[in-house]
Amino acid sequence: MNTTPPPEAVPPAAAPPPPVIAPPPRAAAAADAGEACPNCGAATWGEFCFACGQPRKGLIRRFSSILGDFLDTVFSIDNRLLRTIGPLYFKPGHLSLEYFAGRRVRYVTPFRLFFFLCVLSFLALKLYAANTEGAINFGDGDQVRIESAMSDAEVDARLEEALKGLAKGREGLKTGLTVAQASQDTISRAEKNINEAEKDLREAATERKAWLAEVAKARAEGREPPEDPAEDLGELEFGDGPWHPETNPLRFAWLPDVANDALNARIGRAREAMRHGRENPQPLIEAFFGAIPPATFVMVPLFALMLKVMYAFKRRLYMEHLLTALHSHAFIFLSLLLLVVVSAVRDQLDPARAALRGTLEWLMIAMAWWVPLYLLIAQKRIYRQGWIMTLVKYGIIGVAYMVLLSFGLVLAVLFGLLTV
Repeated sequence: MNTTPPPEAVPPAAAPPPPVIAPPPRAAAAADAGEACPNCGAATWGEFCFACGQPRKGLIRRFSSILGDFLDTVFSIDNRLLRTIGPLYFKPGHLSLEYFAGRRVRYVTPFRLFFFLCVLSFLALKLYAANTEGAINFGDGDQVRIESAMSDAEVDARLEEALKGLAKGREGLKTGLTVAQASQDTISRAEKNINEAEKDLREAATERKAWLAEVAKARAEGREPPEDPAEDLGELEFGDGPWHPETNPLRFAWLPDVANDALNARIGRAREAMRHGRENPQPLIEAFFGAIPPATFVMVPLFALMLKVMYAFKRRLYMEHLLTALHSHAFIFLSLLLLVVVSAVRDQLDPARAALRGTLEWLMIAMAWWVPLYLLIAQKRIYRQGWIMTLVKYGIIGVAYMVLLSFGLVLAVLFGLLTV
């Protein structure tokens, strides 16, 4: 019998202690430096707290830093803008294809790009129209200004000013046609048109002076003076005749009387704005350009919807078409901005530098033609169809878009007039 005592029971081995994970060097440095998140107390590194997500930057800092963040958030004003503008203008469809391929961080986001160029281009166009005489005419230009003069001296002054402008235009046109090596027949037709315009201006001045003489004679004889022909230029037609707030107002049966009265009051202000707009178009310009951007924002999703319908069998998401629409409209706004800049530079040149002015005018023509050509090439590259199908769909989309855009611009003008 074995009398050897049994070995003592060995207690089970204790579980090893959990490993101690050292914080990353930057976190340790942040903790040592006392950079803890004010919200949860965790050590922070980078721009956000890894524990609660609160950003390290608050509003208690230099205003220049806050302004920089605002510009980057709204407009993305940084070096990405420089990498975006070039391809946007010179490489049709490139930005959309890059975005589809996932290469996005190097470029300004589509909506920011669209919004930034929309605001900048309309601001430039508005300033150009407000500070350039004749850039936008609410009427027939110099002839209407002569027909609305209220004295012989005013008629003579406006006629002289109009003839000076016509003479300057004659010289510029002649020089431009010579530089372009136009045919003698083309030069003769241009001269004939200018001579007819001069004849119309002189006839308008003569007729206005005759009316002013009739007014003076009627007042001397105690008679009612004849109606001013210029008053017809601001009439609005509704129904059977010219609009009048009492005899022929615009009324909708489904609207209450208060709404109808307010509508006719706005129409009255619109009529006065149309009459005075030929003398001082600034209020109309302000209202017109103030109403266009909202119409543009409506056109972008409609354009994307047209692309969705025309390329339904491509099985692309609507957001892909919307991104294409944003890039296309951003290019249009960039083209508009560049045209305004080139036009402003041309207007500032001395008339003696006719060759340079003619070169800039040809450049503007090329830039204008580049817009439809660019959109066609972009559509071909993005949707990868043959030229025949691309041209057919491009034509259909173009016609539908122009109809909707014209309708939107008419509504923008009406809205602008009613809010003057």
